[in-house]
Amino acid sequence: MRISSLMVWIAVLIGMAALDVGAQVASTAYAPGQVIVRFDGPTTLADARAALDPALFSPARSLVPSLNIFLIKLRDDKLGVADAIVLLAAHPSVRWAQADHYAAERATPDDPLFLTQWNFHQTSDADIDAPEAWDLTTGGTDFAGHPIVVAVVDGGCLLTHQDLTDNIWVNASEIPDNGIDDDDNGYVDDINGWDAYSEDGTIPVANHGTHVSGIIGAATNNGVLVAGINWNTKIMFVAASSTQTSVISSGYGYVIAQKELWWSSGGARGANVVVTNSSFGVNYGDCETGSYPIWNDLYNEMGELGILSACATANFAADVDAVGDVPTGCSSPYIISVTNTTNSDVRYANAAYGDTTIDLAAPGTSIRSTTSNNSSGTLSGTSMSAPHVSGAVALLYSAADSLFCQYYLAAPAAAALSVKQLILESVDVLPGFDTLTVSGGRLNLYNAVLAIQSFEPPDSVFRGLAVTTPNGGEEWVAGDYAELHWTSWGLSENVTIEINRDYPGGAWETILGETADDGEEAWMVSGATTTHVRVRVSSLLTPELADASDGDFRIVSPVFDLAHDPLGDFAPGTGTVTAWVSDTSPLLSIASVRMFYREAGGGEFDSLELLPTETPFEYAADLSLLAAGDYEYFMRAQDNAGRARTVPEGAPDSISEFAVGEFCGAVLSYDDGSAEYYSWSDGGDDNDFEWAVKFGPVPVPYRLCGASLCVSRALPDTQHAPLIVRVYDASGAGGLPGTVLWEGTRGSIGNEIGGLQPGAHWADVLFTSETASSLLLEAAEFYLSVANIGSGKYEAFGRDADTPDAGRSFFYDPCDAQWFSEDDTLTTGNAHGGQRMIRVRGFVVGPPEVTASRDGDEIVLHWSPTGAPLYRVYASDEPEGPYDFLQATADTLLTVAGVDTAGTQFFYRVVSATE
Repeated sequence: MRISSLMVWIAVLIGMAALDVGAQVASTAYAPGQVIVRFDGPTTLADARAALDPALFSPARSLVPSLNIFLIKLRDDKLGVADAIVLLAAHPSVRWAQADHYAAERATPDDPLFLTQWNFHQTSDADIDAPEAWDLTTGGTDFAGHPIVVAVVDGGCLLTHQDLTDNIWVNASEIPDNGIDDDDNGYVDDINGWDAYSEDGTIPVANHGTHVSGIIGAATNNGVLVAGINWNTKIMFVAASSTQTSVISSGYGYVIAQKELWWSSGGARGANVVVTNSSFGVNYGDCETGSYPIWNDLYNEMGELGILSACATANFAADVDAVGDVPTGCSSPYIISVTNTTNSDVRYANAAYGDTTIDLAAPGTSIRSTTSNNSSGTLSGTSMSAPHVSGAVALLYSAADSLFCQYYLAAPAAAALSVKQLILESVDVLPGFDTLTVSGGRLNLYNAVLAIQSFEPPDSVFRGLAVTTPNGGEEWVAGDYAELHWTSWGLSENVTIEINRDYPGGAWETILGETADDGEEAWMVSGATTTHVRVRVSSLLTPELADASDGDFRIVSPVFDLAHDPLGDFAPGTGTVTAWVSDTSPLLSIASVRMFYREAGGGEFDSLELLPTETPFEYAADLSLLAAGDYEYFMRAQDNAGRARTVPEGAPDSISEFAVGEFCGAVLSYDDGSAEYYSWSDGGDDNDFEWAVKFGPVPVPYRLCGASLCVSRALPDTQHAPLIVRVYDASGAGGLPGTVLWEGTRGSIGNEIGGLQPGAHWADVLFTSETASSLLLEAAEFYLSVANIGSGKYEAFGRDADTPDAGRSFFYDPCDAQWFSEDDTLTTGNAHGGQRMIRVRGFVVGPPEVTASRDGDEIVLHWSPTGAPLYRVYASDEPEGPYDFLQATADTLLTVAGVDTAGTQFFYRVVSATE
């Protein structure tokens, strides 16, 4: 907002500097209603407003801050410029005051045939004073940068003419020759306009339309042929100058469609047509008899969209008031009807007239312009007069200031009628023309440009403000930045913005005491939740000029999000609980995140605080100190305003579950000799012996937590040799044990070391956290071995003493049954070879961090790599599930197509996998 305003003002200053070079300033040529003042000392805009009488002066803006030079508007026509200068110069704080003079380079275009275009400039001054007008503007765009378009409704035109081609309108929303209505305006391949004869976008070539177009907008100061009234305005050509009203109506229909599309798209599509030009009609037709209703309807419809229509009257000497003419005798106020004058400033002998129907005259005799042979030539007739006026309309729009631009955007029909009135009021009055035309004179382009530059919309109709956003129904979140928008008319001073948080009973609170009247301002929303809020924008110097929101809007305090995925917690070996809390609002902070838990079926909840981790928005706590058992729990987060969120929603009536202790489902087992095993001895006197079982394949990476061993004595262990447990990778020759990854001891066969209980010849081996980093296995296969050093030997096997399967090796399962070793003195029922009993516990490592972000209509999931060959992705609209499978991927990045879920929050789970 601020940057764009600054850029506009810099552009204005640069333009003024350019005009100052070598300017010959006429002392009487200055902008009405404003003066320029330099103060003696450092002065702000607020200082200037405080120093000057607000009933007479309205300081508008600083022009040169380092010199304390300001533009001062004169209020309500109470003072003329000359009187204001005298009064301001006498002010003790003012160094000098002067008029805002018009400056110009006095350049004439370099088009080689310009000197033959008497209609623009001649010694006897029967011309329209075009060079004088060009010192102020040469056309092209309006104050807001909108391209200005003239629709020429005629028989045809050479669009490739060397002096026209740069100024031919191009429909940028349409793709040429593809047979598709790309801009959805109802017309196919309408690149430069429309041919109403054949109903397509191919414009025929005709001399008349080419000549008319050159008067309006031949490219000027380009060293080629002739000049146009507008040096670079855009000409839309509509081929429809027909003897049939239906064809003409179709042509005007195209103009209407393009302007409607321009309005509805905010200028992104369509065309900003401000005037049409036509040189056809029905001789002696009486538009008001009811026989020609379509004509007024067409011109009125275009007028409501902000389009005037310059129409050439008949080319014969007759009083249209008496004999009638269509369309120049029609009553639509949006028509500007034109007759023909010569280089002697008299009416051309064969040109119609009428002091109530023909609005003004314009040059139309021996007018040089572009021709269809890619050259130039002269033609005469009212057909040459009308484009002088349509060209003038377009030029005025380029000369108008920001106030008129706002006026036009807010009230296009009224603005169009104002342009017509300014043109009629600024004519050169000619003798006898008061009985020939409404205005009594001939077009003066320079006077018309001066008139629009000093134009102000009437206070009773247009002066004021209007809030547009928020204007009722919006919801704004405290802590977010929001855009305030308003429009203003006729104001030159800054504005004040206020808010009422309990409308209509509440007080108006100032949120921006003074800001530029540029239509928008950013505001960081603040305050507690309330539903009856309104915004008011007021003129700083004229507070009664104000407007408030038409309806209430809401301010809501930010609501944080709490997310918890129970599927990612409490896995064997992790011992953590994790939650995620969003706290992105600058006005919000999280006071606490806690897990409330109790034994399953218990009464009172205990609580455990979760602390922030290094991962943004993540909170976690250690569960390793909890006793083994089954638990119920819920998560609760609270912000600094005391508001809380729970997961599951509705807790403690809705709760989740977890367990601490043995995780039976994570145990791998071998029981019937099918597992690969390997045994060896060093062959020495001590008879060292080692026996290993190969496990795998397992999903990787795999966290090895522990093992259970089933052992029994084959010989007395008099030395009480310890059992040595080792973990090998499978990197040996032929997939045999390779590198030792971990080694530890556990008891002895004699049950005297390590505390094995008598009769329960099994032992657990735990791989502690100190060695956990060495047991994050990256290989899909590994060995776990038991070694007995010394004379003791052992068998590793197991049997269920309580089942008919005694004598077989079975799973060791601490969660299901009690197991004992078999007595080795038995002669029958011994375990078969290879059925040693070693069980391992572990789990597949899940990604430690998953993040989700929105990219347009898609969700981007990203997780840190864990070495797994594959990841499986799941989604749920509830944190506790159930989770539906989405996709498997080997990457750590997945884009999920967005779904219209009406605000539903989705939770995602990523799990390491092998297939």
